[in-house]
Amino acid sequence: MDKKEYTVAERIKCGLDLRGMRAVDLSRKTGLTKSIISQYMSGRTEPKQDNLFKISKALDIWPTWLMGYDVEIKPFNYEAVGRENGESHKAYVYDKINGIYADEDTCSYQMFIIKDQSLKGLGIEENDIIFYKEIGFVKNNELAVIKINDQLAVRRYVHYDIGLTVFRAENPTYKDISYKDNDMSISVQVVGKVMAFERILNK
Repeated sequence: MDKKEYTVAERIKCGLDLRGMRAVDLSRKTGLTKSIISQYMSGRTEPKQDNLFKISKALDIWPTWLMGYDVEIKPFNYEAVGRENGESHKAYVYDKINGIYADEDTCSYQMFIIKDQSLKGLGIEENDIIFYKEIGFVKNNELAVIKINDQLAVRRYVHYDIGLTVFRAENPTYKDISYKDNDMSISVQVVGKVMAFERILNK
């Protein structure tokens, strides 16, 4: 992952200038308070993932540019998935891990940033962006976006006929989450199916 060249605060200000917008316009379009927008623009605090994507959508700017990385400015609905070599900014369809390209439009997906190395076995690294389709279930052996303790994570869903469910990390140093079907003590919610991931490639 390339190093950040700018702060989020600097990029928000630049984005507002590019779109001819004011902070109050951004507040109205995102639903965020003027106070929160002011904190982001001053650099006192940085937006969390959900608010970062709200701002990206409002400014019609690709999230990784807004995060401060040295990438080309592209609109929020830029279809980066499945593009060929020659660009430093790409997104890869999930099936590309298995050598299959797919022409997907990522603008209809939700996104979040991976903050650990739990998917290292698939070549997905910390700070990559995961694209996922909001859905409350996945098929056996598919990658699921799950919510546990109010945090999002990605694990492979595996269900055994003996009534055992396992959410498996793609890195052996991470523990699996496993429980029997009648065990109510563990609360894991499937919120989506992984469709793609985005990487800032070294130039």
